[in-house]
Amino acid sequence: MDLDMFREGHSSAVASADALRELMDLTQVGRYTFRVGPTTTSPDRGEIDVARVTITVLDDTAMVQSFSIDISGEVVLNAEPEVVEVPRGDQAVLPGYPATVRVRLYPDREPDRRQVVRDVRDVRGGPSIHPVSRSVRPGFILDNLPFDREILSAALTTQQGLRHVTIPEDFSEPAPGWAAGYDKQMGRTPSAREPFTTYDAAMATLRTALHPAF
Repeated sequence: MDLDMFREGHSSAVASADALRELMDLTQVGRYTFRVGPTTTSPDRGEIDVARVTITVLDDTAMVQSFSIDISGEVVLNAEPEVVEVPRGDQAVLPGYPATVRVRLYPDREPDRRQVVRDVRDVRGGPSIHPVSRSVRPGFILDNLPFDREILSAALTTQQGLRHVTIPEDFSEPAPGWAAGYDKQMGRTPSAREPFTTYDAAMATLRTALHPAF
């Protein structure tokens, strides 16, 4: 229900959001019209410049759906974007609706890597709203998605500078009882599998996988 985007070469999230509105507002796809709402910002975003617009999807004058787009500023690419064709997900023949959509992705699955920066910082003792889920995510990402250590290392260095954070040298339990909470959560997660079913094993795997990216 939400997308994360940026406009290459532009540092202002608000300016990029305004440009997106100019390009997209009143766009028609098949029978649907897309209306782009006003740009909003949130002080809760903290270390990075992010603006948001809400998209309302209309069928004639009736609203059928809405979703949000977060537009980031000050994004630095550490490699060229990937261009992929994403299938629509069905086999129906619908006039006006292409079977695939061409999408440009952050290099080396950069959205996940940026999330890893936040998550690893949280795992190593930084603030976190959902500490257990934050600690699970880096392990699942690194276990399931291929990555280039050189690009990852460059991305982490870039993000530390942009976000004004420093990733500590070693993983540690953020607070007493935190590891036990992780183990409990994994114990009731059907998709959990070794070595991410226990905190100690998961952290050992992360250390091995991320070295020498940090």
